[in-house]
Amino acid sequence: IDYTLEPVNHSWIHRVMTTMKKDAQADDIKKSNQKIYDVLGLRPVTFIPPENLFNNDTISVLKENNFTHISYHAATVQPPPFKKSSFYEFPAATQTSVLQRQESFWQAQSIDKTFEGIQDSEFNYGYAVVMIHPHEFSTYADGFYENKVNQTQLQQLSLLIDRVKAEGYKIVPIGEIESYDK
Repeated sequence: IDYTLEPVNHSWIHRVMTTMKKDAQADDIKKSNQKIYDVLGLRPVTFIPPENLFNNDTISVLKENNFTHISYHAATVQPPPFKKSSFYEFPAATQTSVLQRQESFWQAQSIDKTFEGIQDSEFNYGYAVVMIHPHEFSTYADGFYENKVNQTQLQQLSLLIDRVKAEGYKIVPIGEIESYDK
């Protein structure tokens, strides 16, 4: 496989960062990072805040814990202009599924809609971050996710990747966006 997906930290308890004091944010982010390390053997350098909400404490905690990137939906907060830095903000402009809050499940978004978001973001920012949640690749039945792969959703992701590549876009992990030269 010649493309890369990047595991990121999305918090341990999934509370909105702006409702937590700085030390609680730090504890939450550290616990999540430790679990990711225990399972995957790597420490994420990118954070995606729950509900896309963060504050100066969040940024401070991330920098203190060697994070180099934060990503959030551009509809929530407009990113600052790009400049070389030790800490980057790359917003996600699209996703492969949308959370249905009342039912608490991820509903697949069409490939066309996701691809349209990629094109819009590339036009507006010169890159596109696509948010993908692991939940959407499990089957969902009777109000619960099952420990079974959703083959349809996996196939849809494969088709999206093929389309992105066919259109000439290069797929890189978020940590490589700042160094990628079109």
